Amino acid sequence: VLRYRYVVTDEALLKYLKWELRTRLRAEEVKQELQLEEWT
Repeated sequence: VLRYRYVVTDEALLKYLKWELRTRLRAEEVKQELQLEEWT
């Protein structure tokens, strides 16, 4: 049972990390776009 629970939390953690990474990348892209707009 413990092992199964760990597998589930690992999967949830991976999903969360992927979402977190995607969100950060999106934020960086937006920041760069804003900086480009400021320069032009």
